[in-house]
Amino acid sequence: MLLENRLVGDEEPLDVEYRIVRPDGSIRYVHSIARVSRDAEGRTQVVGTLHDITERRNAQEEIRQTQERMTQFSRLSTMGEMAAGLAHEINQPLTAIANYAQALQRLMAQPGAADPEDVELALSQIAAQALRAGEVIRRLRAFVKHREAHTEVLDAARLISELMTFAEPDTRLNDIPIRIETEDGLPRVACDPVQIQQVLLNLIRNAIDATNEAAPSDRTITLRVRRESTGAIEIGVEDHGKGISDDVAQHLGNPFFTTKATGTGLGIAISRSILRAHGGRLSHRATPGGGATVFFTLPAMPGSEK
Repeated sequence: MLLENRLVGDEEPLDVEYRIVRPDGSIRYVHSIARVSRDAEGRTQVVGTLHDITERRNAQEEIRQTQERMTQFSRLSTMGEMAAGLAHEINQPLTAIANYAQALQRLMAQPGAADPEDVELALSQIAAQALRAGEVIRRLRAFVKHREAHTEVLDAARLISELMTFAEPDTRLNDIPIRIETEDGLPRVACDPVQIQQVLLNLIRNAIDATNEAAPSDRTITLRVRRESTGAIEIGVEDHGKGISDDVAQHLGNPFFTTKATGTGLGIAISRSILRAHGGRLSHRATPGGGATVFFTLPAMPGSEK
Protein backbone atom coordinates (compact mmCIF):
# COMPACT_ATOMS: atom_id res chain seq x y z
CA MET A 1 0.00 0.00 0.00
CA LEU A 2 2.84 2.41 0.81
CA LEU A 3 4.47 1.66 -2.55
CA GLU A 4 1.13 2.15 -4.34
CA ASN A 5 0.56 5.50 -2.59
CA ARG A 6 4.04 6.63 -3.53
CA LEU A 7 3.45 5.74 -7.18
CA VAL A 8 0.08 7.51 -7.37
CA GLY A 9 1.12 10.59 -5.45
CA ASP A 10 4.57 11.15 -6.90
CA GLU A 11 5.06 11.88 -10.57
CA GLU A 12 8.84 11.58 -10.27
CA PRO A 13 10.42 8.36 -11.59
CA LEU A 14 10.54 5.58 -9.05
CA ASP A 15 13.81 3.69 -8.61
CA VAL A 16 13.75 1.24 -5.71
CA GLU A 17 15.15 -2.12 -4.65
CA TYR A 18 13.25 -4.45 -2.37
CA ARG A 19 13.33 -7.96 -1.01
CA ILE A 20 10.82 -10.73 -1.68
CA VAL A 21 10.48 -13.75 0.60
CA ARG A 22 9.12 -16.67 -1.39
CA PRO A 23 6.80 -19.37 0.06
CA ASP A 24 9.72 -21.78 0.37
CA GLY A 25 11.60 -19.22 2.49
CA SER A 26 14.15 -18.27 -0.18
CA ILE A 27 14.88 -14.59 -0.71
CA ARG A 28 15.00 -12.74 -4.00
CA TYR A 29 16.01 -9.13 -4.59
CA VAL A 30 14.14 -7.04 -7.15
CA HIS A 31 15.01 -3.70 -8.74
CA SER A 32 12.00 -1.72 -9.90
CA ILE A 33 12.09 1.30 -12.21
CA ALA A 34 8.73 2.95 -12.97
CA ARG A 35 7.12 6.20 -14.02
CA VAL A 36 3.63 7.46 -13.25
CA SER A 37 1.63 9.35 -15.88
CA ARG A 38 -1.99 10.39 -16.36
CA ASP A 39 -4.04 10.15 -19.53
CA ALA A 40 -6.45 12.78 -20.88
CA GLU A 41 -9.21 11.49 -18.64
CA GLY A 42 -7.07 11.72 -15.50
CA ARG A 43 -6.51 7.99 -15.08
CA THR A 44 -3.18 6.95 -13.57
CA GLN A 45 -0.89 4.81 -15.64
CA VAL A 46 2.25 3.12 -14.37
CA VAL A 47 4.90 1.99 -16.82
CA GLY A 48 8.03 0.31 -15.57
CA THR A 49 10.24 -2.73 -15.34
CA LEU A 50 11.17 -5.30 -12.73
CA HIS A 51 14.63 -6.87 -12.64
CA ASP A 52 15.65 -9.83 -10.53
CA ILE A 53 19.02 -8.70 -9.14
CA THR A 54 19.50 -11.54 -6.64
CA GLU A 55 22.63 -12.88 -8.31
CA ARG A 56 24.13 -9.41 -8.51
CA ARG A 57 23.42 -8.74 -4.83
CA ASN A 58 24.89 -12.12 -3.87
CA ALA A 59 28.00 -11.40 -5.95
CA GLN A 60 28.38 -7.98 -4.31
CA GLU A 61 28.09 -9.54 -0.86
CA GLU A 62 30.68 -12.17 -1.76
CA ILE A 63 33.07 -9.45 -2.96
CA ARG A 64 32.50 -7.49 0.27
CA GLN A 65 33.26 -10.55 2.39
CA THR A 66 36.38 -11.30 0.34
CA GLN A 67 37.61 -7.74 0.82
CA GLU A 68 37.05 -8.04 4.57
CA ARG A 69 39.01 -11.30 4.67
CA MET A 70 41.87 -9.75 2.68
CA THR A 71 41.93 -6.75 5.02
CA GLN A 72 42.01 -9.11 8.00
CA PHE A 73 44.82 -11.11 6.39
CA SER A 74 46.79 -7.91 5.84
CA ARG A 75 46.42 -6.94 9.52
CA LEU A 76 47.64 -10.37 10.64
CA SER A 77 50.54 -10.17 8.19
CA THR A 78 51.57 -6.76 9.56
CA MET A 79 51.43 -8.05 13.13
CA GLY A 80 53.53 -11.03 12.06
CA GLU A 81 56.23 -8.65 10.83
CA MET A 82 56.09 -6.77 14.14
CA ALA A 83 55.95 -9.89 16.32
CA ALA A 84 59.52 -9.61 17.62
CA GLY A 85 59.04 -6.04 18.81
CA LEU A 86 55.67 -6.80 20.38
CA ALA A 87 57.06 -9.86 22.15
CA HIS A 88 59.78 -7.66 23.65
CA GLU A 89 57.17 -5.06 24.67
CA ILE A 90 55.14 -7.69 26.52
CA ASN A 91 58.21 -9.44 27.96
CA GLN A 92 59.43 -6.27 29.70
CA PRO A 93 56.53 -5.96 32.19
CA LEU A 94 56.47 -9.74 32.65
CA THR A 95 60.17 -9.65 33.60
CA ALA A 96 59.49 -6.77 35.97
CA ILE A 97 56.64 -8.72 37.59
CA ALA A 98 58.94 -11.72 38.08
CA ASN A 99 61.68 -9.55 39.63
CA TYR A 100 59.33 -7.79 42.06
CA ALA A 101 57.73 -11.11 43.01
CA GLN A 102 61.15 -12.63 43.75
CA ALA A 103 62.09 -9.58 45.82
CA LEU A 104 58.82 -9.91 47.72
CA GLN A 105 59.54 -13.59 48.39
CA ARG A 106 62.93 -12.69 49.82
CA LEU A 107 61.35 -10.05 52.06
CA MET A 108 58.71 -12.45 53.31
CA ALA A 109 61.33 -15.14 53.98
CA GLN A 110 62.85 -12.93 56.70
CA PRO A 111 60.47 -13.04 59.69
CA GLY A 112 59.96 -9.62 61.22
CA ALA A 113 62.32 -7.94 58.74
CA ALA A 114 59.84 -7.09 56.00
CA ASP A 115 59.08 -3.37 55.89
CA PRO A 116 55.37 -2.85 55.08
CA GLU A 117 56.27 0.04 52.78
CA ASP A 118 58.62 -2.20 50.78
CA VAL A 119 55.93 -4.86 50.52
CA GLU A 120 53.37 -2.27 49.39
CA LEU A 121 55.81 -0.90 46.80
CA ALA A 122 56.50 -4.36 45.35
CA LEU A 123 52.79 -5.19 45.17
CA SER A 124 51.92 -1.87 43.51
CA GLN A 125 54.66 -2.35 40.92
CA ILE A 126 53.45 -5.89 40.17
CA ALA A 127 49.92 -4.56 39.66
CA ALA A 128 51.13 -1.70 37.46
CA GLN A 129 53.25 -3.93 35.24
CA ALA A 130 50.41 -6.47 34.92
CA LEU A 131 48.11 -3.67 33.72
CA ARG A 132 50.78 -2.54 31.27
CA ALA A 133 51.11 -6.01 29.73
CA GLY A 134 47.34 -6.44 29.72
CA GLU A 135 46.84 -3.16 27.85
CA VAL A 136 49.27 -4.20 25.12
CA ILE A 137 47.45 -7.52 24.72
CA ARG A 138 44.03 -5.80 24.75
CA ARG A 139 45.02 -3.44 21.96
CA LEU A 140 46.61 -6.28 20.00
CA ARG A 141 43.42 -8.35 20.22
CA ALA A 142 41.29 -5.37 19.18
CA PHE A 143 43.55 -4.78 16.20
CA VAL A 144 43.70 -8.31 14.81
CA LYS A 145 40.23 -9.69 15.54
CA HIS A 146 37.71 -10.04 12.73
CA ARG A 147 35.19 -7.22 13.04
CA GLU A 148 32.68 -5.17 11.11
CA ALA A 149 33.89 -1.75 10.05
CA HIS A 150 32.53 1.10 12.16
CA THR A 151 33.12 4.84 12.11
CA GLU A 152 34.12 7.05 15.02
CA VAL A 153 34.69 10.80 15.18
CA LEU A 154 38.04 11.37 16.90
CA ASP A 155 41.23 13.40 17.03
CA ALA A 156 44.12 12.42 14.80
CA ALA A 157 46.29 12.61 17.93
CA ARG A 158 44.33 9.71 19.46
CA LEU A 159 44.94 7.60 16.37
CA ILE A 160 48.66 8.26 16.65
CA SER A 161 48.96 7.66 20.40
CA GLU A 162 47.21 4.27 20.23
CA LEU A 163 49.20 3.34 17.14
CA MET A 164 52.51 3.85 18.95
CA THR A 165 51.74 0.84 21.16
CA PHE A 166 52.55 -1.28 18.10
CA ALA A 167 54.97 0.97 16.20
CA GLU A 168 57.46 1.95 18.91
CA PRO A 169 58.55 -1.59 19.90
CA ASP A 170 59.40 -2.30 16.26
CA THR A 171 61.34 0.94 15.77
CA ARG A 172 63.25 0.38 19.04
CA LEU A 173 64.12 -3.16 17.99
CA ASN A 174 65.55 -1.77 14.74
CA ASP A 175 67.25 1.14 16.56
CA ILE A 176 65.33 3.70 14.52
CA PRO A 177 63.99 6.78 16.37
CA ILE A 178 60.48 7.85 15.36
CA ARG A 179 59.42 11.49 15.74
CA ILE A 180 55.85 12.74 15.83
CA GLU A 181 55.04 16.23 14.57
CA THR A 182 51.42 17.33 14.85
CA GLU A 183 49.97 20.76 14.08
CA ASP A 184 47.89 22.42 16.77
CA GLY A 185 44.16 22.96 16.44
CA LEU A 186 43.51 20.20 13.91
CA PRO A 187 39.86 19.30 13.29
CA ARG A 188 38.62 15.80 14.04
CA VAL A 189 38.10 13.09 11.44
CA ALA A 190 35.42 10.44 10.97
CA CYS A 191 37.03 7.05 10.38
CA ASP A 192 37.35 3.44 11.43
CA PRO A 193 40.34 3.77 13.80
CA VAL A 194 41.53 0.16 13.42
CA GLN A 195 41.54 0.37 9.63
CA ILE A 196 43.39 3.72 9.59
CA GLN A 197 45.91 2.39 12.10
CA GLN A 198 46.35 -0.60 9.79
CA VAL A 199 47.24 1.80 6.96
CA LEU A 200 49.68 3.69 9.17
CA LEU A 201 51.39 0.55 10.48
CA ASN A 202 51.87 -0.66 6.93
CA LEU A 203 53.52 2.64 5.98
CA ILE A 204 55.72 2.61 9.10
CA ARG A 205 56.79 -0.98 8.41
CA ASN A 206 57.80 0.04 4.87
CA ALA A 207 59.67 3.06 6.27
CA ILE A 208 61.55 0.81 8.72
CA ASP A 209 62.65 -1.45 5.87
CA ALA A 210 63.81 1.58 3.86
CA THR A 211 65.59 3.13 6.85
CA ASN A 212 67.48 -0.08 7.64
CA GLU A 213 69.33 0.50 4.36
CA ALA A 214 70.07 4.17 5.10
CA ALA A 215 73.27 5.72 6.43
CA PRO A 216 73.57 5.97 10.25
CA SER A 217 72.97 9.73 10.16
CA ASP A 218 69.67 9.19 8.30
CA ARG A 219 68.23 6.48 10.54
CA THR A 220 65.09 8.28 11.63
CA ILE A 221 61.40 8.26 10.74
CA THR A 222 59.03 11.20 11.10
CA LEU A 223 55.29 10.82 11.49
CA ARG A 224 53.75 14.15 10.49
CA VAL A 225 50.13 15.25 10.86
CA ARG A 226 49.02 18.51 9.29
CA ARG A 227 46.12 20.22 7.58
CA GLU A 228 46.16 20.59 3.79
CA SER A 229 45.16 23.77 2.00
CA THR A 230 42.00 21.92 0.93
CA GLY A 231 41.08 21.42 4.59
CA ALA A 232 41.74 17.68 4.64
CA ILE A 233 43.98 16.11 7.28
CA GLU A 234 47.25 14.72 5.91
CA ILE A 235 49.16 12.01 7.79
CA GLY A 236 52.59 11.25 6.35
CA VAL A 237 55.42 8.83 7.14
CA GLU A 238 58.79 10.29 6.16
CA ASP A 239 62.02 8.30 5.82
CA HIS A 240 65.51 8.99 4.50
CA GLY A 241 66.09 5.72 2.65
CA LYS A 242 66.81 5.29 -1.03
CA GLY A 243 63.42 6.65 -2.07
CA ILE A 244 60.87 5.36 -4.57
CA SER A 245 62.13 4.92 -8.12
CA ASP A 246 59.99 5.86 -11.13
CA ASP A 247 59.65 2.19 -12.05
CA VAL A 248 58.41 1.24 -8.57
CA ALA A 249 56.10 4.27 -8.47
CA GLN A 250 54.33 3.08 -11.64
CA HIS A 251 53.38 -0.20 -9.96
CA LEU A 252 52.93 1.05 -6.40
CA GLY A 253 49.54 -0.09 -5.11
CA ASN A 254 49.07 -2.86 -7.67
CA PRO A 255 48.01 -6.07 -5.92
CA PHE A 256 50.87 -8.56 -5.40
CA PHE A 257 53.54 -6.08 -6.54
CA THR A 258 56.30 -5.88 -3.94
CA THR A 259 59.98 -5.04 -3.66
CA LYS A 260 60.36 -7.19 -0.51
CA ALA A 261 61.73 -10.72 -0.72
CA THR A 262 59.01 -12.03 1.60
CA GLY A 263 56.29 -9.43 0.97
CA THR A 264 52.75 -10.20 -0.17
CA GLY A 265 52.26 -7.05 -2.23
CA LEU A 266 48.87 -6.46 -0.62
CA GLY A 267 49.66 -3.81 2.01
CA ILE A 268 49.52 -0.71 -0.20
CA ALA A 269 46.70 -2.07 -2.35
CA ILE A 270 44.51 -2.74 0.69
CA SER A 271 45.51 0.59 2.23
CA ARG A 272 44.30 2.40 -0.90
CA SER A 273 41.03 0.49 -0.77
CA ILE A 274 40.54 1.46 2.89
CA LEU A 275 41.27 5.11 2.18
CA ARG A 276 38.92 5.24 -0.81
CA ALA A 277 36.15 3.97 1.45
CA HIS A 278 36.98 6.83 3.85
CA GLY A 279 36.96 9.47 1.11
CA GLY A 280 40.73 9.90 1.31
CA ARG A 281 43.69 9.20 -0.96
CA LEU A 282 47.17 7.69 -0.73
CA SER A 283 50.17 9.26 -2.44
CA HIS A 284 53.90 9.87 -2.06
CA ARG A 285 56.58 12.47 -2.66
CA ALA A 286 60.33 12.71 -2.29
CA THR A 287 61.68 13.63 1.14
CA PRO A 288 63.91 16.72 1.03
CA GLY A 289 67.50 15.52 1.26
CA GLY A 290 66.64 12.02 0.06
CA GLY A 291 64.14 9.33 0.87
CA ALA A 292 60.38 9.05 0.50
CA THR A 293 57.32 10.43 2.24
CA VAL A 294 54.22 8.29 1.81
CA PHE A 295 51.11 10.08 3.00
CA PHE A 296 47.35 9.86 3.00
CA THR A 297 44.48 12.24 3.57
CA LEU A 298 41.22 12.03 5.47
CA PRO A 299 38.33 14.49 5.17
CA ALA A 300 38.05 16.80 8.18
CA MET A 301 34.81 17.11 10.11
CA PRO A 302 33.46 20.64 9.48
CA GLY A 303 33.34 22.84 12.54
CA SER A 304 35.36 20.43 14.70
CA GLU A 305 38.45 22.61 15.13
CA LYS A 306 39.79 22.87 18.66
